Amino acid sequence: MSAFNPGQLVLSLLVTLIGQSTLQAQVPCEQSVVPNPLALDGDFGQSLDYDGDTLAIGMPTVSFSPGYTCIYRRTTAGLELQALLQAPDGKNADLFGWSVALEGDRLLVGRQSDGALNSKGSVYAYQRQESGLWTMIQKLTNNKPGIWAFCAAMSIDGNRVAITAKSTGLSPRGRVYIFELENGLWVEKAEVGPSLDDNDDWFGASVALQGDRLVVGAPKNGTGRAYVFDRQANGAWVEQALLTPPIVNPTGDEYGGAVELDGDTVVVGSIGHDLPVLNNGAAFVYRLGPTGWALEQKLTLENSPIIPRFGYSLELQGDDLFVSAPTDFTQYQSSGFVYRYTRSATSWNLVGKFEASAPAMGRWFGSKLARNGTELAISAPALGTTFPGKVHLFALNPSTHLEASKGQVSTSAGGTQPLQLAACSEHAGDFYLLLGTLSGTAPVLPLGSLDLPLVPDAYTQFTLAFPNSPLLSASLGQLDPWGRANASLVLPPGSAPSFVGQTAHHAFVVLDQTSLALESVSNPTPVLLAP
Repeated sequence: MSAFNPGQLVLSLLVTLIGQSTLQAQVPCEQSVVPNPLALDGDFGQSLDYDGDTLAIGMPTVSFSPGYTCIYRRTTAGLELQALLQAPDGKNADLFGWSVALEGDRLLVGRQSDGALNSKGSVYAYQRQESGLWTMIQKLTNNKPGIWAFCAAMSIDGNRVAITAKSTGLSPRGRVYIFELENGLWVEKAEVGPSLDDNDDWFGASVALQGDRLVVGAPKNGTGRAYVFDRQANGAWVEQALLTPPIVNPTGDEYGGAVELDGDTVVVGSIGHDLPVLNNGAAFVYRLGPTGWALEQKLTLENSPIIPRFGYSLELQGDDLFVSAPTDFTQYQSSGFVYRYTRSATSWNLVGKFEASAPAMGRWFGSKLARNGTELAISAPALGTTFPGKVHLFALNPSTHLEASKGQVSTSAGGTQPLQLAACSEHAGDFYLLLGTLSGTAPVLPLGSLDLPLVPDAYTQFTLAFPNSPLLSASLGQLDPWGRANASLVLPPGSAPSFVGQTAHHAFVVLDQTSLALESVSNPTPVLLAP
């Protein structure tokens, strides 16, 4: 009797199933995971910003080391690490990466500590060059009396950035400083303060900037507050509204710990809000109308564990709102969830609940949120633990997705291209098969109503006939409970020189675990076979 060959079985299935594929609706799901590149305890994901194809992740609390900021850029292969930044004058425990603000080729990184009590803080401005290198062009500081933690929060929009600073209790108290880009350098244009200038209100704990509008949170000294400012023609920022919750709690609501802004909508997080449950948390949505800013809706959790911190982080784009609760849980304490709401007319409705793949205790999934349009980045820095932290990427308009963390492998030295396969939790337990080609991605190979974006060749036949080979490990298997799997292309040292300069592409198919019907096909991911 001949030995069982799973590759031949799958080949037979693919031939049989042409014309039998089924299409399934998908909901937003985890597309990939960005691990801590240094595998160090450092609150990887303490800060986060995502713009276009670039993701900035702060890791400020690395033990016995200055902090880092990690820059990733999406290529045709996937999200690749582009730079590991540290302050050129860094010190151990300097909290470099406490805050980040990214737009296009411009990046600002906050460093909260200089090693002194009530550290002034500073902000480092970087510019990405055509080569892809990030060059520091400027260090911003603030030496005004009473100011510390200059970089507590930041928000960038175009050629303007808002940088907040806390207070030592002396005058001036917490402030927001507006900088604008002139001749390639950031120039301070305005200092913004609140109408209720309390000594310990933490004005500037959160900030959101869009165009000529600014929202600032002040979550301490009572219930907390949020302020809306508009820029006037003369450049002055004038307070337009002082926002407070409809029911004021004397202490501990932390209203204003997070703020978000898009057009005429403002959202304010209040992680300690006590209704309907003690320390339940809430997010308050305000809208600008003919008579000014008015509360549109209060969002909260109906059933939650003690102190879920709902409203800890916010991300708003149009009528789409994400609210995090990083210590919420159903099984693992403080594993965290993120909730998605959409607005219809004036009503916000819960439409989704996001959970990290492989949740675990103390991960704080949802500590920071950042959206680039089609993807939502959610950090899980595991605050207060030795876990190195992760950032989870969710596709908001998902398809079965294949992603690599590097785009080339050396044939002479050998190397590995790690591959992440994602098909959403609806495909949990389904079979997957990873295929390859050296002949490009067009024309596609029709498989019923689906198209496999690989041109069949001898390498395709090899990946069919010999799944889970040393060359393409874990290429055939079952998706985990989150619809995910990991595989690798592994080139041994001294691979055939004839492959140098060629580009291999891989894609995977998903087969129903019961009927073996072909359900979905991924995108192709390239890898350059370098010398």
